[in-house]
Amino acid sequence: MQPLSPYVFKKQYLPYALDSERLTGISALFSLAQAALETGWGAHTPGNMFFGIKATALTPDHLKQLLRTQEILPKPARKGDFPEILSITPLPNGKYLHVVKDWFRRYDSPLRASCTTPDCSPATLATAKHSSTVKTLSTLLTSSHKQAMPPTPTTKANSGELYERSMIND
Repeated sequence: MQPLSPYVFKKQYLPYALDSERLTGISALFSLAQAALETGWGAHTPGNMFFGIKATALTPDHLKQLLRTQEILPKPARKGDFPEILSITPLPNGKYLHVVKDWFRRYDSPLRASCTTPDCSPATLATAKHSSTVKTLSTLLTSSHKQAMPPTPTTKANSGELYERSMIND
């Protein structure tokens, strides 16, 4: 898919970012800017995945997708670290560039991708989008579920190792 122009990206995804802001309290402009950065202006959004969230062992199969990605790690990966290791290249800085396939989350909608706390169930999202209780729900979500936010893109959830990643077209 070709990148969208900033105007088209904003027009297409701002409504989802605004709904997410009402539910989570996270700035729509911040979410939209981060989504533009991580997806190459919408060029890489498989399964409505805008933020590179990895699937876990507890993620149901229908919410997983195996994608090609790059990881920069301090040491070579071992068998079992990723579902598939395509290549490992030593870098001048002593780290290793890995081209791998790994499991990422798949989402039903761009809004669902932005709202990953437990209370952002499909029923809650559908109700809150057209409800006057959005502000109350937003307050509840941001105050009681801060610990449920996904890991940042610079930490690997299971190992704590720092890494960098970028999506690549298959």
